[in-house]
Amino acid sequence: MHQSSATTAASSSTGAVKRPPADPQGPVLELLRTFGVQGRGNYYDSKIRGKHLRLDNSKVPGSSAPARRGPAPTGRSAGRHKEAQSADQWAGFKYEDFAPLRELWATYIEDLQPGSGAQLAQALAMADLHGCTLEVVSARNPGCVRTRGTVLEETQRTFRVITADSRIK
Repeated sequence: MHQSSATTAASSSTGAVKRPPADPQGPVLELLRTFGVQGRGNYYDSKIRGKHLRLDNSKVPGSSAPARRGPAPTGRSAGRHKEAQSADQWAGFKYEDFAPLRELWATYIEDLQPGSGAQLAQALAMADLHGCTLEVVSARNPGCVRTRGTVLEETQRTFRVITADSRIK
């Protein structure tokens, strides 16, 4: 016994022997084992030993949502607010970026093989128009008439298009 304690004391003073983890069945090593970390002992020594680990919720309750300023927009102002948010979503796109989408749509329509007359009207009414080139011939807003571009977004009553000069309308 005397010899082994002397050997342990000598090796610990040189730092050549690694200390075993304080609790080999502890929660941290159990988590490392659960997540399949290879070399748990080395990982524990290099990343975890001697550090404070918070195992509880580190966020302060109620601080995740930003503070609102004023009442929520209602009526027409709500529509404008929503429209402004969606416009930011499409910022930075170029007309040329959608060339593959236009080609894909042309292939899609060719594969549908619409007939003529009523069959063509039925096929176009049921077709997905994302990527088609669309020109506005009548609209409630006269500024939109003669707008021509690629359809980016299609809703029940509206289309969002990108024009050749890369403007989203």
